[in-house]
Amino acid sequence: MRTALLCLLALTLVARADWNWQEDGGWVQFGRSLEGDGGANDLLRGSKRALARQRYDDALRGLETYLREFPGSLKEAEAAYLRGEVLYQQGRLVEAHEALSQVTYRYPRFADIRLVIEREYDIAAALLNGTPTGTFMGFETSSEDLGRQILEDLASNYEFEAFSDDAIYLIASYEYRNEEYESALASYQRLLRRHPDSEWAGVCLFQQALCHIAMSDSPRYDQTHLRAAQQLLQKYVDEFEGELTVKGRKVLEGLEEDFAAHDLAIAEWYLWEDQPRAAAIYLESILRLYPESRTAGEAGRKLAELQKEGLVDE
Repeated sequence: MRTALLCLLALTLVARADWNWQEDGGWVQFGRSLEGDGGANDLLRGSKRALARQRYDDALRGLETYLREFPGSLKEAEAAYLRGEVLYQQGRLVEAHEALSQVTYRYPRFADIRLVIEREYDIAAALLNGTPTGTFMGFETSSEDLGRQILEDLASNYEFEAFSDDAIYLIASYEYRNEEYESALASYQRLLRRHPDSEWAGVCLFQQALCHIAMSDSPRYDQTHLRAAQQLLQKYVDEFEGELTVKGRKVLEGLEEDFAAHDLAIAEWYLWEDQPRAAAIYLESILRLYPESRTAGEAGRKLAELQKEGLVDE
């Protein structure tokens, strides 16, 4: 019985032992019980020193010991945040997110809560870009969907933070990259609606146009999306300057070719139906609206033939 009591006492002393972190030797544990927060403060200070020197395993060991041995301490929130930071620095992104999300949930008034949510943004951006989060059966794994969800939460809960527009833009870009054009279009529109002065405003206009073009499955019959793309691109080239401006003008030229070819096809159908006046309306429209298009030359020749044959007025 006495032996059992002595063993229990020894375990208790180790559990509440003093800790000291040394750069050349790591953690040194002193087998004695401590009263008050002295041991807690030493443990937290040592963990911070280890983190500053990129000794992440030592820092994590110290922080997890602190959180286990001193629950409810005055600096519990800081230790929980630092644990998430260590996991992030180790590249354990999912675990880091889980740790930091607990900080925002349990300690919403933590003095450095902004550092927490900014690091959450960094984690989400890395996940969304396909940064590996671990291995499974020898293959690297990533969590793009998790990154997207984190960004959605940040954009919704911290709308007025500086990174809010960046978060929405990353979501939209991810959706566009994965050919979720309708969702991407809505996200670009949301960004402009919430942050009209964002640095991404011009790019959002341009990308909205590309979304409309991608969603135009049958432009010969329904040009709604292409017309919307044309308006957005025209607004972009009128209001913004940059590398995309040149590309925007080229896309506009391509759209004009599509519109001209569309009108020419209608004109040819009317000619086949023996309705030269209706055909002339579309041929004249091509010459008026798309005079620089390649189709304009053919439209001009067909109109001239109709006039020569006296089927329409000159």
